[in-house]
Amino acid sequence: YLLGVASALQRLGYIRSETPLTGASGGAIVAGVIGLGTLTTDEVLAAAVRINADCRQNGTRFRLRALVERELQALLPDDAPEALANRAGSVGIGLMQVLAWDEGPKVLRPMIAKDFSSLDDLVECMLASCNLPFWFD
Repeated sequence: YLLGVASALQRLGYIRSETPLTGASGGAIVAGVIGLGTLTTDEVLAAAVRINADCRQNGTRFRLRALVERELQALLPDDAPEALANRAGSVGIGLMQVLAWDEGPKVLRPMIAKDFSSLDDLVECMLASCNLPFWFD
């Protein structure tokens, strides 16, 4: 759904290279791939279909993260962090930062990541944004 809407907005001229994009969860992946501007909707949709087919055949629990990571690593170009950094409009990924976990109450702080040191860093940020406890880990 998100990919289709973003693609339609891009086709209609509402999303251009200078348009800032930010997303969380599946929207983080869509913001990244739309922000790159080098991937087709069909390529991204095909990756989602492969993940779906694998999950239907082999189950999802404790496997989904590795499947999404594999597809993102295959789909995104090596220079994706540089391409996003050089884009006229910024691309951000919404995350929840855990500041305290072991002792006392949990302290969570929402943040938006916009600078990625490598392709692995970009993929990890996308995965963190999409995290589904017990399904991803």
